[in-house]
This record gives sequence, structure tokens and C-alpha cells, in this order.
Amino acid sequence: MARRDPQPELPGNDGRWFLELVGLVEATDGARASLARLAAETTAPPSEVDSPFSAPSTTLGATMVVEGLGTAATEVQGLALSPPTPDDEPRPPVPPAATTPASPPDEALVVEPTRRWWRVVIPVVLLVLVLGGLALLVLRRSERVATTIAAHRHALVELRNTLPEAQASLAALTDPTTPPTALVETLPAVTALDAAAHDAAVLATEPLPSPLPFEPPDGYELLEDLRDRLSLHGMEGGDLAAALGHVFAYRSTVEELLAPGDLPLEADRARRAELAVALATDFADDAEAVASLPEDSLFADVRVAADRSLDRYGDWQDDYLGALEAEDPDRTAALLAELEELRAELRRELLAALAEARTALDARIIDLARRLEEDLAATAQARPSSSAATSRSKSRTPSNSL
Repeated sequence: MARRDPQPELPGNDGRWFLELVGLVEATDGARASLARLAAETTAPPSEVDSPFSAPSTTLGATMVVEGLGTAATEVQGLALSPPTPDDEPRPPVPPAATTPASPPDEALVVEPTRRWWRVVIPVVLLVLVLGGLALLVLRRSERVATTIAAHRHALVELRNTLPEAQASLAALTDPTTPPTALVETLPAVTALDAAAHDAAVLATEPLPSPLPFEPPDGYELLEDLRDRLSLHGMEGGDLAAALGHVFAYRSTVEELLAPGDLPLEADRARRAELAVALATDFADDAEAVASLPEDSLFADVRVAADRSLDRYGDWQDDYLGALEAEDPDRTAALLAELEELRAELRRELLAALAEARTALDARIIDLARRLEEDLAATAQARPSSSAATSRSKSRTPSNSL
């Protein structure tokens, strides 16, 4: 194997430049110039763009003094050096290299579960609201039906409870022994019956709640039937109150007809003038009273007798005043007896009508009371459960005096 010849030594290839650079040997003038030129050529301007992720640094003009060069040091500028850190202070950590932020998750992946959740919740909420509204509507409608039934039953009870006092008033009005002053005491009972009957009739005209399309009509059918019965009972009660009023009118009017007071058998001219005025006034009052009597089939005969007696009363006054002027006591006495007979005939007609009215009206009162009790018993199962309606319907219980 042939031996490789060593590399020949060439000028500048002996490594002296490194020794001069580190100061192990003294540099020559030519070496100093070369180093200065080399430093000038390799000096780069400081970077004008700072990285946002690099630590703060300072561009220093670093001076490198090479031993052996003396004062002729070469100034190397443009090196970016970090500020010196004392040995007893830790160096600030170098921030990691900037990384590209992770891209946000796909919007469809985030929105899609939310949309699916609302697709389930919204129909459920709407269904709950609809069902709740329907339940509330049915509940309120049922409460209104129960309240209406309670009001109708209350009207029936009130009407029923006025009948015993009305029956007592009928007995007093048709009793011949009842004094005229006691007749007025029967009016409050008649007024109460009329008021209860009027309230029942008015309540029966009010509109009823109608059932919903999906609601059973049982309660509403019962309410309609109760309304019809209440209307009939209200009209019947009103008719009874009117009949009792007719009895009072005939009883208090007919007994006062043809009653001019004490009339003399003889009288002078001045007295005859006074009697003429008094009789004319009494006739006018009687005619007005008879004209105001109500039309009633029970007192039809009484009304005919009153009209006939009133017609005769007008002629009778002329005959009586003529007998007084003729000074005929016998004729005057006969005329006074005739007047008493007219009054007695009216009273007989009245008593007969009162007896008939007592029988007829008493039977109607008893029949109405019976039908009211039957209707109250038939609608007992429809009594509302609310305490307010129940207490109102039980405010007065039906009387058993009939």
C-alpha cells in the first residue's frame, strides 16, 4: 500500500489566524487588518422584525477584545444578544414556539344536538299547554254548571218557603170574621211570594252554559230540565201571588161599597144640600173603586153584582133626596132598607167567591209545594260540592207546614 504524502504547508494554512484570534500569539499588522475587514464584512444590521413569540432582546454593539490586539479591538456590531442575567437570578423561560390555534369544532356538530333537543321539547311543551288549557276550560265550565244548578235549586227553595205564609194569608183573607184592619197584615206574605216567583222566572231566562264538543252532555241536560221546571214554577208562583192580591182587592173594596154612612129619615133644605154633596162624592168613589177591581174568574159574579148595585146606587140617591124633600119618612125608610139589601147582596156574592177562592187557591198552593219538593229531590244528586254553593242552597230548608 502506497504511503499518502502529507499536505504541503501553504501560506495562511498553518492555523495562525485562529491563534491570533484567541490571543495565544501576537497578531501582526496584516492580521489586524484582515480581522477588521472580516468583522466589517460579517456584521449584519439588526433585524427590524421582531417575532411575537421571541423573548425581548436588545441589539447591542458587542465589542470583542482579542488578547494580543491591544487597543485595536474590533467592534462587532449587529449581534442580537439577550440582556445579561445575574448568576443568582434564574433566566426567564423561553416561550414555546407559537403554534397554530386549533380550529373550532364544526358548527353543524354543535348545533345539531341542540336542534334535536328542541325538536323534542317544543312539541311536548305545546302538548302540555294545550292539555292544561283544555282541562282548565272543562273545570271552569263544570264549576259554572254546578253554580248554575245551585242557583236554580236555591230559587226553588226560596219559592217553596214562601208558600206556608201565603197559605196563611189566604186563610185570613177568605175568613169572613177577619176585620178589615187585619187585612193589611196579609200583604207582606203575598209580596214575598211574588218576589220569589219573579226571581225564579228571571233566572230561568238567563242563558245556560253549553257543553264542549268532547264533553258529555249529562249535566247540561239536567240543567236545561231544571231551568224549564223553574220557569214553570216561577210563573205558577206569580199567578198565585196575583190571585192572592185579587182576593185582597175584592175583600177590601166590595165591603166598603154603598156605605155613605148614617142617613136621616128627615132633613131640612140645608141638610139636604149637604147630603147631596156627600152622596155624590161617595158614588164617585165607589165607581172608581169598582172600575179598579181586577178581572178574575173567581170573582166574576161579584164584579157583575157590584156594577149592578152601583148603577142602582146612582138612581137611589135621587130617590132618597126626593123623599127627603117631600118629607115622606116611609118612602125614605124604604129606600134606606133597599140600600142595605144592595150591600147585603154584594156581601153574599163576595163571601161565596171567597169560599171558592179559598178552596181553589189552597189546592194550587199545595200542588205547587209538592212539585217543588219533587224537583228539589230529583236534582239532589246535582248538588255542587263546593261549600259556597252548598251553603247557599241550604240557606233555607223547605218547610213542611203545608
